[in-house]
Order: sequence, then structure tokens, then C-alpha cells
Amino acid sequence: MRKRLDTNAIAAAVRTAKDTGEEVELWDTTEAGLCCRVYPTGSAVWQYRYRVAGRQRRLKIGRWPALTVHQARGEAAALRRAVEKGEDPQAAKVAARGGLLLVDAFERFVDEPGKRGRPRKPRTVALYRQVFRDHIAPALGRTRVDAITSVDVERLKLATRKRIGKGRGHGQAAAAVVNRTLALLSAICGAAERWGELPRGSNPCVGVERVAEEARERYLRAEELAALESTIAAGERGEMVVPRPPSKGRTSGRKQAPPRPRSITPSTALALRLLVWTGSRASEITGLRWGMVDLEGACLRLPDSKSGAKVTPLVSAAVDLLRQALADLPAPPSPDALVCSTRNGQPLRNLSRDWGSVRAAAGLTDVRRHDLRHTFASVALNTGVSLAHVGAMLGHKNQQTTNRYAHIADDALRAAVERTGDAMAASMAAGANVVRLPTRAQGVGSKRSSKRAKARTK
Repeated sequence: MRKRLDTNAIAAAVRTAKDTGEEVELWDTTEAGLCCRVYPTGSAVWQYRYRVAGRQRRLKIGRWPALTVHQARGEAAALRRAVEKGEDPQAAKVAARGGLLLVDAFERFVDEPGKRGRPRKPRTVALYRQVFRDHIAPALGRTRVDAITSVDVERLKLATRKRIGKGRGHGQAAAAVVNRTLALLSAICGAAERWGELPRGSNPCVGVERVAEEARERYLRAEELAALESTIAAGERGEMVVPRPPSKGRTSGRKQAPPRPRSITPSTALALRLLVWTGSRASEITGLRWGMVDLEGACLRLPDSKSGAKVTPLVSAAVDLLRQALADLPAPPSPDALVCSTRNGQPLRNLSRDWGSVRAAAGLTDVRRHDLRHTFASVALNTGVSLAHVGAMLGHKNQQTTNRYAHIADDALRAAVERTGDAMAASMAAGANVVRLPTRAQGVGSKRSSKRAKARTK
């Protein structure tokens, strides 16, 4: 967002960032390159951005409101004059303190394009910032990149496990968070090698063992899918009953009141059903717009997803769901309108909470939302769909990702072989009980065959 910055504009951006949980960048129109970056925590940082030899640089100037708008413009003007002379202020700052700090390397890393040269998605950047802020920065944030050793990485691994053990796992298993923390630090150090800040082959994370993660596979059975659908329907009617969690304290013999029935909105019900019937990721359904829906072609045409642009084929049940949702609208929607939204057209923000209520009411407390995607793949493989086609249905760019379902494909193939063997055995058993009569072609009733028979008897 480019505008002439003032205190009111920055204060409004702080409120927006807190409400939406997303970062906001305000660019000054008076001094080119001056940016005020506002974080969901409410903090605002002044940055000056410029290019040297085709590469973008980002230099932190200070924090707002400690550094006023007028002061930040003065700092940015001085930096601009230095760049115009051919200087690199960031390189000079790094040289002055003897090396690149990890916190600065992280900021440069998240500004770089991701895989296949595409910009990193806001959700990915937000996750990186959360992991860096909570786990890496407290231990190594102010350490020079070239001073980090494998011993420091091992200490970080132990400290992260200890911290998560106190309840800071962000809803993930401790092993998963530790491994993602190490993976992020390794990616930053790998980028520092490319920049020339570290010698090639000196990444301190190489050789540090990851924590073993428990393999988890959960696929819904037919009766569980039926229970899930009936619970969603009950939620639409306002009759969904969510059991109360067991009380941790003493109840003093008092009888608890029965839980009140709950309801879910039609958009939430549609989103959950689409997750079941399409095998899509939750972000693909919550961000789905009517312009991406091709009912005639029975597919979703997503311009962007975790794996890039893709086309998702739809089963007839999913097409019927979308046709009914379209028919229930009071007026034809615009192509940019969300398929699953709140009453005022905003994205669904409570889908995780509603999913927790639905799965509890259905008795599926151990089922994660992403398990619906695994179930879709499992059902497809068990009905004879090839592994390659399942990968195409799920939108996997890498066949290695689809190979996680290879054991299901093997089981389905084994079952098909067993059915084939049973059918052959049944055919052979039936054939053994049949007396086959010689046909006319074999000489039955012919004069020549009679003469040969008489000759043999003589």
C-alpha cells in the first residue's frame, strides 16, 4: 500500500494487522524505498529497501513510534544518497559488526523467492516468522551466521523440545515442531552459503539428527463417513450435540445439565462436505471462488495452490453440492465471490473450531481435518484407481508425495489378485464336474472313424 505516511495511517495499520493476523506494509510516497512494516503483534518497524547489482536489500532503520515519520524520512534520504554514490549500506553494516546476524539473514531469506522461483505464500512466511520468533531467535537471533556451530544447533534442538514440553507446540507434536525448526535454520544457512556469507559445505545443521516422528495414518471407514455426514446435517438443523469434556475437578455430586444442541452455518457445512468429496486441502476450499468453479467441465480450476496452478476433477456428488449452493444464492455471484464465506462475504475463519465440534459430535475425536484428504485417496485406490491417477486427483506435482499411499495400492492389487484367483478356482472346479462329449469335428458318427475303430479291434 503506497500513501503519504503519517501517525494516523500507521496506527490504523496496526489495528488492521491485529484484527486480521496478517502483516501490513505501508510505502511512503514522499521518500522512495521507505517502508513501515506492521506485524500482527502490533509492532511497527521502519525499513529502507534498495537494489545493488540487481539484488534487493532491506535495511532496518528503527521502530515506530520511537522513530517518527519525519526522522525515518531523514534516515531514508541519507541512505538513498549513499546508494546513489554506489555504496551498499547493508554490506557496510554487516562489515562493521564483523558478520551477518542470523536475524538479518532470516529477513533476507523470507524475501527471496521460494521453490521454482515463485514468491513465498503469505501463510508460509507467517509460519516461518512464528517458528523463528518462538524457537530460533531466543537462542541464536543475535549470533553471526558464520559463528553458529553444530553444538549450537544441538542446544537449539534440546531447548525447543523443552519449550514445547511446556505447551508451546502450536497444535503440533513436539517432534514435528523441532524438525521444522531445524529445517528452517538449515534453509537459512544454506541461503547464506549461496550469498557467500558462509563457505560452501559449512552448513552447521548438516549431520544433526532429526527427531523421530510417529507415523500416523488415519482413514475413515464407511460407517464413520456416514456418521460424519449425519452430524453435518444435524449441525445444519441446529441439532448437533457435542459431548461435554470430562470434568477435571470435583463435581460435589451435582448433576451436570445435558449439553445444548449446536449449529453450523450452511457455508461451513458446504466446506466440510467439499473436503470429503474432493480430497482438497482446507486452504483450497476456504479460498475457492465461483470463478474457479467449472460445473460444465466438472472440475475446479485453481490458479494457485500449494503445488501451483492445478485442475481438480469433481465427482458427481461434489458437482451436485455446488449446483445446489449456487441455486440457493439470492442472486448470481460475481467470479470473485467466495463459495464458502461468512454472511458478509468474508473468508471462513472458524472452520477449525467448527470441525472440532463436528468430529466430537460424530465420535471421531482422533480424526484430523487433513485425514479427509487421506481418506479420499484411500477410497480411490481401493476402487482400482491407479497411484498415478490418484496423484493427479490430489494435485501432487511430485510422485514421491503420492508414494505415501503405495501400501494401499499394494493392498488393493493384492485383493484384486485374490479375487481373480478365486474366480479361476471356481471356474476350474465347475469344469471338473462337466462331462465333455466329443464333437462332430472329432469324428463322432463318421464312416472313416468307424473303420479305424474296427481296424484297431482286429
